[in-house]
Amino acid sequence: MSMEVKERQSARKKHVPEGWSVYKINELLVRLKNPVNVKDDETYREIGIRSHGKGIFYKESITGKDLGGKSVFWIEPDCFIVNIVFAWEMAVAKTTNRELGFIASHRFPMYRPVESKLSIDFITHFFKSSKGKHLLKLASPGGAGRNKTLGQKEFAETEVTIPISVNEQKGIANVLSTWDEAIELKEKLIELKKEQRKGLMQKLLTGQIRWNDRERCTTEEVQDRIAMISRGEVPEGYMDTKAGILPEEWTAKKLKEISKRIQRKNEGKEDKPVLTISSLSGFLNQSDRFSKVIAGENLSKYTLIKKNEFAYNKGNSKTYPCGCIFRLEDYEEALVPNIYYSFQIVEGETEFYKHYFASGKMNRHLGKVINTGVRNDGLLNVDASDFFNIPVVCPPKHEQLKIAEVLTNAGNEIDCLEKEVVSIKEQKRGLMQLLLTGKLRVKV
Repeated sequence: MSMEVKERQSARKKHVPEGWSVYKINELLVRLKNPVNVKDDETYREIGIRSHGKGIFYKESITGKDLGGKSVFWIEPDCFIVNIVFAWEMAVAKTTNRELGFIASHRFPMYRPVESKLSIDFITHFFKSSKGKHLLKLASPGGAGRNKTLGQKEFAETEVTIPISVNEQKGIANVLSTWDEAIELKEKLIELKKEQRKGLMQKLLTGQIRWNDRERCTTEEVQDRIAMISRGEVPEGYMDTKAGILPEEWTAKKLKEISKRIQRKNEGKEDKPVLTISSLSGFLNQSDRFSKVIAGENLSKYTLIKKNEFAYNKGNSKTYPCGCIFRLEDYEEALVPNIYYSFQIVEGETEFYKHYFASGKMNRHLGKVINTGVRNDGLLNVDASDFFNIPVVCPPKHEQLKIAEVLTNAGNEIDCLEKEVVSIKEQKRGLMQLLLTGKLRVKV
């Protein structure tokens, strides 16, 4: 053994915690191959693995004939499995009994841990950590993207420093799994809150549920009213309008009757932020979204809008197939492309109409005035006069305020929960760094 190698090994051992050791992956994991005898007339279900440690997903059924001679293998539970194409993005997972009967291609090698040396849960957490990701990258030679494939030989030779005691490994895995469960529960709660808010928006913004229903009606009466409106029937105290079936105290007006179009010129105020609208995030600074201001130096054709004014982006998306409307909130003034229809609410509460536009209540009417689908530039053909002639609901001002308050509070609650999840994930990352390097030990 050369002096250089001895020095390197000695230096490495100095960083190995007491009771831990360095192993090569091929000392800890044994490759499993249980090939499928594919029959053309039978159906199969393949698995996939999401990047960033997000686990296994299931693909649609496929016939043996449609597999087209692809080599596939039966999934076995309690194994470490990796997508070799995206291993460098932590496309790794642990198989369970839920995957029994599923198959995977040769791009998903599967490994059984050597029980006397390795906990399957520990190694799965390890390769979801920053250290594990780094090692997977090193074992994935090649360029970016699909060419950066995990080398089987390189992976087998990869060295990992782990506790010798499997019980200590299990203890670490249990701690991290508890944090994962907390994150999962919180994320499920957020999805539930979003669904509840969506349902609330649909009913409050159309008057199907009134903010003071508890004082005026029984639960059964409210349910009967909602059922009637869903059947297209007009309940007592309601009327049929161009904007739908609404309470008699409400009115339906054209957008142009409650708003004023903004075509304010920039007038050389190039110091204003240049924004674009994302269907998922609302207003975004162009330099943040595109890593540069795509508007170029000439901003004279941009429209200057002010805080609490709205802009309609005619670009369609999965979230907003008829385009989306957002209110400017984070800037006092900003520039937006003049192809957006910008406007301010002059009759009504902007907070109410912020929720109204976000709910997609105008989609039915937008669908009728969109001419021939998407233009060459990806925008929908919506004429300005058609857009501003779309009917919108106009509840009494005090009711607009009440509805806006309920929906804003519901949104704030979701924002708080999302921030909590981000914080928990940050804390877990810090804990992983300590536990998976032996800086913090688990008593066993």
